[in-house]
Amino acid sequence: MNRTRAIAAACGFLCVVACGAEVARPDAGAVRQDAGLSTAADSGVAADSGVAADSGVAADSGVAADAGTSEQTYMLAVGDCFTMATASSMPSNAHTCGDILALGGVNVDLSSTDGFCDLPGTYASLSAVPSNYAACSWNGYLEGINGLMNHGLILRDAAGVHHYRVRIVSNIVPTLVFSFAAID
Repeated sequence: MNRTRAIAAACGFLCVVACGAEVARPDAGAVRQDAGLSTAADSGVAADSGVAADSGVAADSGVAADAGTSEQTYMLAVGDCFTMATASSMPSNAHTCGDILALGGVNVDLSSTDGFCDLPGTYASLSAVPSNYAACSWNGYLEGINGLMNHGLILRDAAGVHHYRVRIVSNIVPTLVFSFAAID
């Protein structure tokens, strides 16, 4: 036992003598303040930059337009009519329901009580569809045979009192897809 204590004491003494001031000074690799490393003991892993991991691909819900605008779209099946004021549709066997009626054909045709003002050109968003209807000539039927994708129009409600700007997203049978906003 005495020999074991003597060896331990000698080792402790040698360590203090051999290490000297080195015991109090941290190892050069233990603490770093290099860019990208933490000030804690060096684990070999770069410190958190504060930026969340990014896959590089933005999430796409498929609902909003890719241009960054979010517009509510509505679907209307062939044979159904839509009332703008309530944003609701219902089945119809008559051409006199609601404000707009979807008709079958090569593509969806539209019918209304002399309520359409057909606008020239195409529109990438509802906000791009004009809202001035002063120079409009109104008709009650819109032929969809050539497709109406991104087509703009102003719709006068069945009572002839309120006006809505409309952007047709798609009119492929059996469903009309569109967005709209009240003008007055």
